[in-house]
Amino acid sequence: MMMNNRLVLGIAAIIGSCFVTEVDGAEVQVRIAAVIPNELYQEATHFDDIALLELAEPLTWSEAIQPGNFPTVDDENPTATNCKTAGWGEVEAGSGVSSPVLLGTDLTLMADSDCRDIYLGTGLIGSSMICAASETNSVPCGVGDDGAPLMCGDDNQIVGIYSWSEGCGEGFPPVFTQISQFLTWIDEIANA
Repeated sequence: MMMNNRLVLGIAAIIGSCFVTEVDGAEVQVRIAAVIPNELYQEATHFDDIALLELAEPLTWSEAIQPGNFPTVDDENPTATNCKTAGWGEVEAGSGVSSPVLLGTDLTLMADSDCRDIYLGTGLIGSSMICAASETNSVPCGVGDDGAPLMCGDDNQIVGIYSWSEGCGEGFPPVFTQISQFLTWIDEIANA
C-alpha cells in the first residue's frame, strides 16, 4: 500500500548479523515502517535506483551495529579507489543458491569514461552511477546482492549501492548508484 510516496509493508530487517539463518546474538530485528523509493527511479534504465527504509523504532548502536560513513556534498567524485562490497547474493552466477554468510570482495573504483567504454557507449551508465571491479572488470554478483554497499578508502565511506550489471562475472563491472548524487534527497526524506 502506498501512503505519501511511502510503500508500507509487513516486513522486518535483521540488522547486525553476518548470517542469514544462524543467530549469533549480535543481531536485532526491526520492523520496516515504510520503503521510500526515489520518485525519479526508472526501472528500465536503473536511473535513480535508490530507496530509503524507514524503521519503526530507532536502532541502538553496538559493536555489530554502527552508523554508515556517508560522503558529503563536497565528495561528489570519490577519490579513494580501493573499495570493497559485501552481500548475500548467489554463490555462483545463475545458481539460484544464496550464501548463508555475508561474503565480501575487494574492488577498484573505475573512471566513468572507462565504465562507459566497457558498456560500449550504450547510454546505460547514467551520471548518478559509478562502477567498480576487480582486475578482470568483473566480480561474481547477482540475485540477492541488490542494495549491497560499495565502501571505499581507509574509512570505509559508503559511496555506492549495488544496482545492476550486464553479464555479471563475464567482463562487465557491477554498477552502483552513487550516494553523493542523492544527499539532498536523503536529507529531505530524513528530516520530513
